[in-house]
Amino acid sequence: MAGTKKSKRSEPRNPVLPEEMVANILCWLPGTSLVRFRCVCKTWQSIITDPHFIKTQIHCSQIMAMKKGSSLMITTEATYYNRPRFASISFQHYLHLPEHYTVIGSCNGILFLRNYVCCYLWNPATMQSKELPKCPEINGKALNYNFQTQVAFGFDALSDSYKVLRFICPDKFKPNVVPIVQLYSTDINSWKEIKVHDESISQIICGLNRKLGPVINGVLYMGHNGHLISFDLHTEAFTALLFPKSKIVKSEILDFEGSVAVVFESKKKRSPSLNPGDGPDSPTGLWTLGYNLHGERYWIKKFDINIRSVRSYLGGGLLYGKNKKKILYNYRDNEFKPFPRLAKKPEAVLRYTETLASVEGFERSVLFVSKVYPQVE
Repeated sequence: MAGTKKSKRSEPRNPVLPEEMVANILCWLPGTSLVRFRCVCKTWQSIITDPHFIKTQIHCSQIMAMKKGSSLMITTEATYYNRPRFASISFQHYLHLPEHYTVIGSCNGILFLRNYVCCYLWNPATMQSKELPKCPEINGKALNYNFQTQVAFGFDALSDSYKVLRFICPDKFKPNVVPIVQLYSTDINSWKEIKVHDESISQIICGLNRKLGPVINGVLYMGHNGHLISFDLHTEAFTALLFPKSKIVKSEILDFEGSVAVVFESKKKRSPSLNPGDGPDSPTGLWTLGYNLHGERYWIKKFDINIRSVRSYLGGGLLYGKNKKKILYNYRDNEFKPFPRLAKKPEAVLRYTETLASVEGFERSVLFVSKVYPQVE
């Protein structure tokens, strides 16, 4: 019809996902990717920097690490920058550290580093760090080489704070030495001293010769001289549990899929007709700590294992340990994995996940710089 206006065709529009759906997708990505994606648009910037999203992303990264495994290897092998090298099974992560720093542990993507004077919290994914207050002096003196010290790092979900625990024995060879226990918390940003009232626990702490950790559900675990010692980061209480007298401890204390675990070897000899690790009479197995209806603790055998010494559980079924050489063993498919070839042996292999975790006082790192490189065959 003349004079009739033709209706305009509707312009094709790009589909836009709801913010909630975008957040549900982004929370499964690693921290380094999310740092870059903050620049995509204001909406993504708002989503990624939201505190609730950050907590969700930490939780998702832990789920992924448990299913697929996630690790960080620390070596002193020289790089172009002549600094310690960080590498995982699937990537290499170079960390340029000031001299004399040591990586103590990893929690929620945050690393705890220290030297003889300073301590730092550092997130390699966000490139942010924080120097902790100086450790308290002991009898008017700063900590030095004459002190026997052990340090642990973990997260207390009840107070939503990261904590550092130091055990100090001025002279562990003297009788009835009382250890000095110091606790730092990010929520108050200061150190305080914890009293150890149980004399038997005091003696065990002073004799510690294995590394501290892990921290599982806010509780630090450590083993020595036939005992499993635990310290609740929130209630600040110690407890002790005897290992089975019929077993020999063949591992560090492990965080095995959210449970305390130890590799035990039976003191009884195995039947010579059985191969190592085979059959119900195998003398070596991984055991986890469980609780019955009355709250009593007991050990449960999960599976047999043929590794002389287990250092850590990396998630995804992967155990890091040693027979004659360093090995990686996947208990789920009963296969040994090749260990990365390095000029020097690794100082540590840690479980690690990339997150956006942060603490008050975090700022862009000046001392620490990280770069990711392709995997070396």
